[in-house]
Amino acid sequence: MLEIKRFGEVESTNDLLKQQGENLPEGTVFVAESQTLGRGRKGRKFYSPKGLGLYFSILLKPEISGEEALLLTPMAAVAVAESIEAIYGVDARIKWVNDVFVDEKKVAGILTEAVTKGNKQTFFVTGIGINIQNPTALMPPKLRNIAGGIAESCEKKEELLRKVLDTFFYYYKNLTKKEYLDSYREKSFLIGKEIFIPDRGEEVYTAVGIDDSFGLIIENKSGERETLFCGEVSVKLT
Repeated sequence: MLEIKRFGEVESTNDLLKQQGENLPEGTVFVAESQTLGRGRKGRKFYSPKGLGLYFSILLKPEISGEEALLLTPMAAVAVAESIEAIYGVDARIKWVNDVFVDEKKVAGILTEAVTKGNKQTFFVTGIGINIQNPTALMPPKLRNIAGGIAESCEKKEELLRKVLDTFFYYYKNLTKKEYLDSYREKSFLIGKEIFIPDRGEEVYTAVGIDDSFGLIIENKSGERETLFCGEVSVKLT
């Protein structure tokens, strides 16, 4: 049974749960009204203002390999996208590997972090931030064309939280069977789009698929294909 602990303003639900998680049971969920240091991958700030979104972290203690642990983030992305669609009736898409988009605007981000003791992984924390109402008025101008919202109010926030958790743990029970893989592929935001990889300069690729390990299959202008398993990609604007 899930144990949900609620907070007002915190720096980060992920950080708080990482600090306390060793002594808490798997399935503990920390939910905050707002975060002052919410973040995504590579330390990017995730704006978490009070009253506009849903911000929470889930404690996981699976006995899995490091490779299998990489499944947690795409699994969470599917749970978030499917739940947004179920509660709000909008089309939610996944941008490889950990963001959820509605109407081509980012509405959710996911960050899974491992906590180690010595050389042993002891537990994982999966943090999820969802913009229910559009937060762009509170964001720096350069980010306002990226972020979006789902609804005009947060009245369904608790319903969304329960749906995400129910869907997340439904898939988590059989994590390595990848029952969520087809949904991840169907909801991919990138497939068919021209993209570029910031670390590689201006070369343009086409995203052509998601492999069985959730790697992004890309094709260059010469028709050569490769699979990315980590890193950043951006959609080429036309």
